Amino acid sequence: MQFTGTGARGWTKPLTILRDLRSNTAPITRLDRLRVDKTRSMSLVEVHDPDTGDPTMVLMNNRNFLDPAGQTTVKSNTLEQWEFINTTVDAHPMHLHFAQFQVLNRQAFDVTSYSIAAGYVKADGETSTGAGAGVFPPPPVDKFLVRGSRRAPDANELGWKDTIVCPPGEVTRIRVPFGPNAVPGSPMAIGKAHTGRYVSHCHILEHEENDMMMRYVIEM
Repeated sequence: MQFTGTGARGWTKPLTILRDLRSNTAPITRLDRLRVDKTRSMSLVEVHDPDTGDPTMVLMNNRNFLDPAGQTTVKSNTLEQWEFINTTVDAHPMHLHFAQFQVLNRQAFDVTSYSIAAGYVKADGETSTGAGAGVFPPPPVDKFLVRGSRRAPDANELGWKDTIVCPPGEVTRIRVPFGPNAVPGSPMAIGKAHTGRYVSHCHILEHEENDMMMRYVIEM
């Protein structure tokens, strides 16, 4: 594409500046102080070639997408807390189909100790045990957290989200309402509850296809 500058005047009409984009009729329902029905650990794992040490794939919960043991089941109209535990060296923009959610906080953790405890690497802390190995569901990260490292969401993360960046070496906590009645009497971003099969995955295409995607089912 080529732009050619000339002497002709361009747009001359005044610009309209919106002072406030927030709705006065549909306030955001805050989820951070509400009771959750269930807390789930969702680990982000990188698998390495045992001979070269090179990365070969990235996974959720160290399970392949079609592994029947890796499927998660949630209940319709419940409020859950999902904790994305990133054991890799990359930031992953994690996306959740069907629901919109709110970011709670992030916190650093001891990646090596957690990976050994979960069974993703051997006792040396470096040798990968391969896809399908380790504990499922993943163990909670609580015992491996770095004290004083918890941080609140950024200003652009205070509303409803469907994708959130999960930095390396940190657990990113989100609150997910699976339906409009997950919190009685409060408006949700989603207007109707559904049941069925959905997925959560990394929004980097190469990661999503190889094989950082998890199946989950919403039931009544």
